[in-house]
Amino acid sequence: MQVSYFRLLCWIFTACVAAVTVIAFNKQDAKETFTFFPPDPAATYTSADTSLSLAKISASESYAVEWKAFSTLNQKAYLRQDISLLFKNGRLTDGMGKWKTNAETLYQLKNLKENENALYEAITFHYSEIHRNDDTISSAQKLTNDTLYVLISPSTNAIGFQTPSSAEEKEWQSILNRAVGLVSSSTVRKAAASLNIEPQNYESIALTGLPAYRDQTFPGLNKRQTRDAIGRLWEGIYKNYYLGIKKQNGTIVSPVGSTVPIILLSKTGNVLYLVFETKDGELIYLKQLTG
Repeated sequence: MQVSYFRLLCWIFTACVAAVTVIAFNKQDAKETFTFFPPDPAATYTSADTSLSLAKISASESYAVEWKAFSTLNQKAYLRQDISLLFKNGRLTDGMGKWKTNAETLYQLKNLKENENALYEAITFHYSEIHRNDDTISSAQKLTNDTLYVLISPSTNAIGFQTPSSAEEKEWQSILNRAVGLVSSSTVRKAAASLNIEPQNYESIALTGLPAYRDQTFPGLNKRQTRDAIGRLWEGIYKNYYLGIKKQNGTIVSPVGSTVPIILLSKTGNVLYLVFETKDGELIYLKQLTG
């Protein structure tokens, strides 16, 4: 299999003029259909997962990615809602969401036909809104994710893996990771210039890496503050990304083709920005006060 850096990376350097849109979000701005409430200590997820795998081989140079997301709460919730995002080579390729009232379990499945070497990253926000008899409203939330590398060749069937098992797979893993890294670093540089901030004063966290903070805290924040920041973060993602992106000219565009959102969290822990670029290169950033 020939390694073509140009084919993989040339799209990263496509010239574009990026405008800037500023959107501030907080608890009050979120849509009623997806609102962060304090956690319910009695509500836990008995199971939750996001998975990516090769579903079938239709030809030597094409394949299908099977994408699943499911979750089960230990009790029925007033509202169950799961939002899942799938990124291909650092850009959103699809999203799926489902909600039910008075339910415990949600299950979603999609198959996507593809035909090129790619790194797929999926992340799901599992959410439950719980209403108690005393009229209090609480919530339960959980993050899951998965990663899949896929390689194709005219002479062999597609190969999918999470962990490389050969020298060739290790080489392609490095190439694909580098391609995605270049997309993210370009977005961060543009955001730093537009926001007039010093990148070294901020922790950079890709949205796809957010599940790593299930058991650790954001820099400068405690466990409760981290949990609340993540909950409000997903309110903003749902309203200003998943449902459509509002550009500077006021038009709403599909998020498909936009870059993986990057969280820029100040090391003092008092503010974070969520930054990404639309398919046509317009820079969008959302601001949240933390702490």
